[in-house]
Amino acid sequence: MLALLFLLLSLAPATLASWAVADPPSPVRRDLGHGLPARHFRRQGGGQPLWVLGTQHPIAVTRIDPIVDPGKVGGHVHSIFGASNFRSTLLEPGEQQKAVCTNTKIQADKSNYWFPLMYFHNANGSYSAVDHSSRIYYFGTNNGAKMHAFPPGLRMIAGLATKRAPWDIRAQGHSLDVYFDSASNVPDIIMKFLPNSTTHTSPPKTIDLALTFPSCGWANQSLDSDDHFSHMTWPIRVNNDGTTDIDPRGSICPDTHPIKYPIIHSEMLYEVDQAMQDQWGKTGRSEFVLSNGDTTGLTYHGDFVSGWDVDVMTQALATCQVGDEIHNCPAFSKFDQWEKDKCLLEGEIVDEDVGYFRPLDKLPGCNALWGWDGPDTKPTECSGPNPGFVAPNFQYVSIRGFNTPRFPYVVPGLDTSKFNLSDPNGLHTSTGIQPSRKIHPVLLPRSTNITYFGVTTQIAHSTQDEVNANASK
Repeated sequence: MLALLFLLLSLAPATLASWAVADPPSPVRRDLGHGLPARHFRRQGGGQPLWVLGTQHPIAVTRIDPIVDPGKVGGHVHSIFGASNFRSTLLEPGEQQKAVCTNTKIQADKSNYWFPLMYFHNANGSYSAVDHSSRIYYFGTNNGAKMHAFPPGLRMIAGLATKRAPWDIRAQGHSLDVYFDSASNVPDIIMKFLPNSTTHTSPPKTIDLALTFPSCGWANQSLDSDDHFSHMTWPIRVNNDGTTDIDPRGSICPDTHPIKYPIIHSEMLYEVDQAMQDQWGKTGRSEFVLSNGDTTGLTYHGDFVSGWDVDVMTQALATCQVGDEIHNCPAFSKFDQWEKDKCLLEGEIVDEDVGYFRPLDKLPGCNALWGWDGPDTKPTECSGPNPGFVAPNFQYVSIRGFNTPRFPYVVPGLDTSKFNLSDPNGLHTSTGIQPSRKIHPVLLPRSTNITYFGVTTQIAHSTQDEVNANASK
């Protein structure tokens, strides 16, 4: 059934941005809305964002999810952004604000944002993590309606990680842009599915996984609910006949959730490297897969915990619509937006390789491949190692032009305090040095067994102690 739906939708890409679904209980008729990435809202009449947190890279990539899996190793790998004190248990609102730093452009925003990682499924069956960065946008209302600052500790989830149900109210606001020209600012295709070589004969250069969070809350401004969804919902659009539709970018909240918050819209920008493009159509399977095993993309989701300084956000909501020009907002002008580049995770991560150092034989956790012909509910029958938490043993830096990820990393069994750059694994020094952080670039040569890296891929590494000691220099 799901495969047939995908086939029908792929034949009419112009309709993918909005399509009707089954009728829900009155008074709200459920639809998927548009969920277009924020940079296209202006073309759709959506207006300029209030502010944009800018291009940032993860503060960690690991299996931690303090909302869904508190106090234990999470179900699948997430790419995590924001406050440096992120951990496996939810912080009290006061603790969240005590983070040393955030890797977003506004140091008053000690929130955390996290999303599933995307992998490339190599021709030899292994999985390689795909390099990425994020842009997080804040939008206001278009009708002058009052907006409230997030209460400290507000949590919310958008999307469903274990169920393919695009009609479900919890799965709204999700879209996916595919770029075949890396220099283009306009996507070639807007849809809700991960591309593969069956539906697209040419490999994409960039994939933008976009998600809009719900922005209407209960009157008592509850921080959470038992299912982590019910305390928040989407704005609505009132039609001429009196019916209402879900409108993720809307300004009108339903009576059940009358408190209007700003709209968070996230974009995860995945760069498809040349080694991956060269394998397009040769793998015999869907090339991209989310960290929960899903090859369709329908289970893309995101989590948020607010660590905003309420006074700063309140002032910004009242006075600022500056887009990327953060320095033009009086509420933010006292913060150095480049402090984000010095910010490092304070805590531990899961003791496992997540696919950047070398391709993986299987996805981390209990995440068997969940293909197009699989059930609508995520399969859970699998077994594997049960790692604990550990301090990272090096800092991953992939040197790929403008977007350069850097985050703490673990390779079990690798003692980087005695790491030999010319060791038999093939790592060797490359020209160039980054003296400001004393991180030494290294080049991994092409290997028939490690197709992910390719000849142009570089990583830089150092011990975590070295990175921490030199982060502020």
